Amino acid sequence: MNLRRSMVGKMWLGTVILVIVILLLLGVLLTHLLENFYYDQKEAELVRQGSLLAHSLAEGDETTMNNLDSLEEYLNATVMVVNRSGLVRACGGMMGMRPGMRMQSGEVDRVLSGEIITNRGFDPRFDRAVLSAAVPIEKGDKVIGAAMLYTPVEPISETIAHMRRIVLLSGAVAILLVTVLGFFMTRKLSLPLLQMKEQAHRMASGDFKGRVPAESDDEIGLLGRSFNYMAEQLNSSVMALSQEKEKLSNIVTSMSDGVVTFSSSGEIMFLNQQAKALLKAAGFAGEEEIVNLFSQWIKQVLISGNQLNEEMPARESILAVRISPLWEDKSPAGVVVLLQDVTKERELERLRREFLASVSHELRTPLTYLQGYAEAMQDGLAESPGEREQIINIFLEETLRLRRLVNDLLDLNQLENGQLVMNFGVVDLNMLVKRVTDKMQPLAQGHEISLDKQLYPEKVAVRGDFDRLQQVLVNLLDNALQHTPAHGRIVVSVDKVESGIIRVKDSGAGIHEAEVDHIWERFYKVDKARTRTQAGTGLGLAIVKNIIKAHSGEVAVISKPGIGAEFSVAIPLSEPSEEKKAVQNA
Repeated sequence: MNLRRSMVGKMWLGTVILVIVILLLLGVLLTHLLENFYYDQKEAELVRQGSLLAHSLAEGDETTMNNLDSLEEYLNATVMVVNRSGLVRACGGMMGMRPGMRMQSGEVDRVLSGEIITNRGFDPRFDRAVLSAAVPIEKGDKVIGAAMLYTPVEPISETIAHMRRIVLLSGAVAILLVTVLGFFMTRKLSLPLLQMKEQAHRMASGDFKGRVPAESDDEIGLLGRSFNYMAEQLNSSVMALSQEKEKLSNIVTSMSDGVVTFSSSGEIMFLNQQAKALLKAAGFAGEEEIVNLFSQWIKQVLISGNQLNEEMPARESILAVRISPLWEDKSPAGVVVLLQDVTKERELERLRREFLASVSHELRTPLTYLQGYAEAMQDGLAESPGEREQIINIFLEETLRLRRLVNDLLDLNQLENGQLVMNFGVVDLNMLVKRVTDKMQPLAQGHEISLDKQLYPEKVAVRGDFDRLQQVLVNLLDNALQHTPAHGRIVVSVDKVESGIIRVKDSGAGIHEAEVDHIWERFYKVDKARTRTQAGTGLGLAIVKNIIKAHSGEVAVISKPGIGAEFSVAIPLSEPSEEKKAVQNA
């Protein structure tokens, strides 16, 4: 633990420094006060002793003068007595002064004027620091001399030094005690704060379960309880946010649309899997490519703050792009891009438009014929019975054509909506092919086309609606007759593998590879050069596909230009129990 950076260290170090400073100041002041007090006491003692000596000398006590050496030993001071003229009357031997010598000093003049003088400092006569006191000897109102006492400072200094050592030792002991006690006290005070710090780090890592002990009723205890309450509230808030985030993530992940979020600087913040798949299919796999793709639209939305709707052609698909701003403090902080694959919708719109155009076109031709010949008859242009019969035949043909077109549209619509009722039973494909080819034989002969059949050696029983399967084969043969030239050949064959199969092969012009996938669409015609009267309605193959789909079967075509085309339908075989039941009913 770094004491300079931790709260414990700072509190402990601050406390110790404060105590040291206070003790040093107190020690210095106390030592100074004790020193002054001791010196003052010593000076007062010297003055008192000097006053007693001066009083005794003023009374004319010669014993005191004669026993001066003993007196000095008793007082532990050197004594010097001077008369009114400043001459030494008596003096201790250590000063080097003898009786009769004049004392030359301003101090003597002041004492002889009646003033008591004390002094402390170095005295060259003693070659050391001394403490002195000069007291005037007064007799009546007159000063007749002076008594001067000198005592060395060393004993006093030693006593003061001893006192100073005691103060310093006491201060050191106090500092040691403060250091130890202060450390443990600050440690105890800071321990809850350290626990809060550790818990705060855990909370920053997402762990809100820990709590700090808050047993005391002081400010730290209140802070601990407030911290625990904050942890509980944060835990509840984070759990709620996590649940909302998980819900939002599940919603975004389960969306069929792609979602991309960009920051205001154009960086990708979020990209779901659907968006990755859509953009990858469109040829934009890299992050930089995606940013460049949307950069202009992002700038436009950030500047205007309005939603932007665009469509983006990409390879074989069409993506609808909706860009909306993300607001933060009333200004766009980013954008969210919603991607939708609208290829099927646009294709359905195209097919719908083509369907309406084709229906209108198909209806317009017979209606035009009917209107034209009706006006001709109204105007009396058909005068002979032969002309009237010809017009009536045209009316009949166009009416039948309109009826076929309407029936085909109704059947196709019911098939696609699952509303056409199917009467399923056991159908023998050999019998079905034989019946339909026999029926279509005169029509083939009229086109000078050879119509042959190749039946399977055994019975091929499938589960289906006989009338609807007959309609399938009629439509396939009608389509083959329309695209097979005169003197051509059409072969209808029956096969049995895992399903019952009918194949219709012609020797016509064939179908280009690019058109193979479109021949099952409504009103699609391979030979667009044919007139409407020569070609069919363009609904036959679409009806074939939907009827076979309703039978859980499959349709296929094999074709090459100039060789012809082979259409095939595969229908699931019937169960043996169904065949047995059909025989019993027959």
